[in-house]
Amino acid sequence: MKNIYRSLFSFLILFVLIAGNIALVSAAPKPGVGTAGTQTNVDAVSGQGIGELTTKATSIANVILGIIALVAVFIILWAGFLFMTSGGEEEATDAAKNYLKYGIIGLIVAALAFSVVKVVNDLLAS
Repeated sequence: MKNIYRSLFSFLILFVLIAGNIALVSAAPKPGVGTAGTQTNVDAVSGQGIGELTTKATSIANVILGIIALVAVFIILWAGFLFMTSGGEEEATDAAKNYLKYGIIGLIVAALAFSVVKVVNDLLAS
């Protein structure tokens, strides 16, 4: 029963990540096309007001999320090292499993946070 819940949770996470990215790609505005399909002057619109703020905030968030993802990858690598050097000791393998679990959770949180930042940036930009 526990494996069913894990499988459903994994499927839900994958669905959110994939569906969110597909929705973002399909909803991305086309350069030079206005909301009613009319041509707009892209140079006159870009880089003014809220656009600069969202661009800077997105850049800062992407750097922070990249660092978080990098730390999560190092935690996963550390868990693998601990597991390989545990020598079959119960406590050491449990510690390695916990590191692995929290490293994977960190990667999922970073991916979801990146999607949220992207959605908010798209909402504020339009």
